[in-house]
Amino acid sequence: MRAATLRTINANIPLDVMYGDIDYFRKRLDFTYDPANFSGLPDYVNWLHSNGMK
Repeated sequence: MRAATLRTINANIPLDVMYGDIDYFRKRLDFTYDPANFSGLPDYVNWLHSNGMK
């Protein structure tokens, strides 16, 4: 996900929101994330916020 974000930024495409689909959910449950496959997600979200994104 971070790679896609960086490609967009490096292409000078305006970006203020990144959206992840259901794939990052734990067992497809809302308001969860799969720590086995998306262990870096909390750090990524913090990185987005520190760069002015949501």
